[in-house]
Amino acid sequence: MNAELASFSYVASHDLQEPLRKIQTFSKYISEAGKLSEKTQGYFNRIIAASERMQNLIVSLLDFLHTSSTKLKFEPCNLNTIIEEAKDNLQLSINEKQAVVDYENLPTVNGSHIQLLQLFTNLIDNAIKYRRPHITPYIKISASIVKGNNIAHSSADNRIDYHKIILADNGIGFREEYESKIFEVFQRL
Repeated sequence: MNAELASFSYVASHDLQEPLRKIQTFSKYISEAGKLSEKTQGYFNRIIAASERMQNLIVSLLDFLHTSSTKLKFEPCNLNTIIEEAKDNLQLSINEKQAVVDYENLPTVNGSHIQLLQLFTNLIDNAIKYRRPHITPYIKISASIVKGNNIAHSSADNRIDYHKIILADNGIGFREEYESKIFEVFQRL
């Protein structure tokens, strides 16, 4: 199974991404040539956007395979540092949409650095993608301490405190009926 995953990872990272890079590059060259009708320019913008979405899907799949096939290493993770890394990963989108990511004094938690980075990158990216038209995306990340006896989950230990991390945005949101599905792998609402 590991050999199959390694083979698939190679195909996904090289054989699928290389033609995609060529599509993106040549589409941008043609688009930037400047002698296109407005309708044709629109078609090229769609090609470029679709190829960028495809590349994001491939990268997400590779990240998922990587985190699923390796043993997780839990260590102290400073969430302020992780948010900065996520912002660096998303710098182009943040600048393009003039998004504001507001946070301060987040805690250090015991966890997997790569998964926490992937989580916050995806949450911030979704907040930017699914924004309300003509409104600057605003993402607020905050934290508080919650007593174990205030957590309604069977794994919660009443004797210890937990960090509660809240990420709120001014985006389009989702219907409450999809609440249980929102964090399923590869689920799109």
